[in-house]
Order: sequence, then C-alpha cells, then structure tokens
Amino acid sequence: MARRGGGRARRHVVPGEVPVWCPGGRWGPRRVRVGQCLILRAEDLYERLILQGMGPEPGRRGTVHLVARASPPGGWPAAFEVRPHPIWRRGRVFFRCASCGRLATRMYLPPGGGGLRCRRCWGLSYESQKWSYHGDWWARLPNYTTTERQPEERRAKSRLRYARRRRYLARDACAR
Repeated sequence: MARRGGGRARRHVVPGEVPVWCPGGRWGPRRVRVGQCLILRAEDLYERLILQGMGPEPGRRGTVHLVARASPPGGWPAAFEVRPHPIWRRGRVFFRCASCGRLATRMYLPPGGGGLRCRRCWGLSYESQKWSYHGDWWARLPNYTTTERQPEERRAKSRLRYARRRRYLARDACAR
C-alpha cells in the first residue's frame, strides 16, 4: 500500500480507533477477528422459524434474543425482517443492525462487547485478511489435511437440514 511520505502501512491499531481491539497482536494491538466472537446467523433463525411453525414469509418482522454467558437479563436483542428473495422460498431473513441500521445476515458479539452489531460497526476482520500471497500460508491452515472432506461434510449437513424441514412442512400440510 503506497503511503504519502513513504514508509510502510501501520500494522497495528491505535486503541480507540476501532470499537473493539485485542492487545495481543504480533505488532501491537490488533482488530478482533470474527472467529473470536459469538455469531448470530440468519440461516439458524430461518430454520428455527420453520421448525417452530412460524413460517417466515416476506414482510415478517420481529426480535430475537441471544442468550449467552454473562448476558444481561433477557439476552441481547436483534431485530430481524424477512425480505422476498428469488432463491429462498419463504423469503430471506436479515438482521437489522441496531447501531447503523444496515441489513446483515450475521450479527456479532465480540469479547467485552456490549451488544449485537454488524461486522462493520465492530470493525472486525477475518483471519484470511492478513494472509500473504507469498510463502506457504496454506500449510498453516488448521484443517489442511481434511480440506477434501469439508465440502462433503457440508453437503451432508445441508441434506439433513433440508430433510428435517421437508418432514416438518409435509407433516404441517397433512394436518391442514
């Protein structure tokens, strides 16, 4: 990255520059990474709505609460809405960030964070953003030896998830 006045780009964050930071970076304080946070996923909420019989349909809105260790009474609230989508049959579930108002499919709770927000609001980064295209970064991957199996495992899990939804929806249709 070319910088005015020459020199290298700064590799650390200044505390206060980002909402949450980790003091233990290689070159000093660094951004908290997504993998260190609790994550509330829209796909999980979509499945929960289907299995509870509150079938998500476009226009539906509501609030879901994330309850975890050391959470306030009632948990952390996250507003959601269902929007029409050409691929998702019953609409796509999105969360509405309480801080910036953006739609997001993931809400994050970093360690020491005070509520659910989107990745941009917390200033989170991904582990892969710091990888270099030089060298053997692929050898440092935690599951390097099992990468061939991962797509198969994901497919198997998604088949089970969809079968469970189909069984529930078929049972619901027969009851009508």
